[in-house]
Order: sequence, then structure tokens, then C-alpha cells
Amino acid sequence: MATRHFRAILAIGIGTVLLGTTVSTQGLGSQGLSLPHKEIPPRFNDFPVVEKFYGKPARVDLSSHPMGRIFRTRLRRGAQEGPNFAGHYALVWWGCGNECQQSLIVDLRTGKVYGLAESPSETTSSHSDGFKRQPLQSSRGADFMLTSRLVIADPPCPEDYNPCVSLARTAEPVRYYIIEKDGLRLIHKTPCWVVNGLAYQQQCRD
Repeated sequence: MATRHFRAILAIGIGTVLLGTTVSTQGLGSQGLSLPHKEIPPRFNDFPVVEKFYGKPARVDLSSHPMGRIFRTRLRRGAQEGPNFAGHYALVWWGCGNECQQSLIVDLRTGKVYGLAESPSETTSSHSDGFKRQPLQSSRGADFMLTSRLVIADPPCPEDYNPCVSLARTAEPVRYYIIEKDGLRLIHKTPCWVVNGLAYQQQCRD
């Protein structure tokens, strides 16, 4: 099954389908590109989900998340569209400004709404607003699959498509989360990879 992907272009959120890519980084020295430093990030098939959700989704429990009522229309609509993540979840996203997206996850079996399981200081996102269980925030979107518990926030730019042309998009590291009983938990982070004629390792925010 193809990876689900979303992006925001300028202030307008546009859904885009992309395949996951292998993450690598390269340093740009004074004499040109250095040898690439390769790392093995988590993969979708490292966290497989074999269960499938059937039937009518549960009523969205807006009280289960601090931002549930604020985004009730989007969450309800996303839940009605059915599962798109980790077997029985609907990952719902919306634009929050220029090069900004937010995501919450609805458990279609129970109706509960989930965000990040960890505090902003643990997730190291530059968009953190200071409370636990906040939505997942991104600049370049996210990759996720119905058959995996893994979410890749701000995925690396593939060689044949480059939206990473501004500081906001290039500055976010690639972050890997898995869904657990209390939300998304960060398990890995790597510097972002920018492809714009010449590949180089961006100095990403910590």
C-alpha cells in the first residue's frame, strides 16, 4: 500500500501522495561535497499492523483532547472517511499557516483523539507551544500508512520533487513517531535532507 503523504504549499494545504524515501545526509565542505554519512532510520515494515477496521466509526470524543472541540468539524469529517493509519486510526491534518500543518489522530474504535504522547521538550519541534498531547506539527507534511504504526514527520525531500526551498521547510529535522496507547512517541530524529540542485546537510533546529 502506498505511503500517505500531506503537504502545505504556502498557506494552502494540498494533499500529495509520495513514496517513502531512504534518509541520508551529506556535508558540504569548503572543497565540495563530502562523502555521504548514511544512517538507518526506522522503516514502516518495522512496525507492522495486520488488523483491519470494519464497520461504522465511533463518535468522535471531542473531550478526549484539549483541541478536540476547536477542530471538531475536521476531526469528524476525517473519522467518517475511515482508517488511513495503523489499522484502526484516522490521521487527520489541516493547514495552520505558511508551511505549517497540524495533525491529530482519531481511534475509530473508541472515538478518542490523540496527539503527541511526549512533552514539547522531548519532541524538539520548533513549533512547540508548551503543552503535552499537542498536535503533531510539521513544515513538510508527514508520511504514514494504514499497515504501519510509524509516522514520519517532515520527511526528507525526494530527488524528483523539492518543496524545501525556504528556511521554515529546510530547518525541521526528520522525526519518526510510533502510535502507542497515549499517542505518538518520538523514537528517532535525523537532520533534514535538502535537494535543490546540490544536496547538502542543513543546520536543522534542535
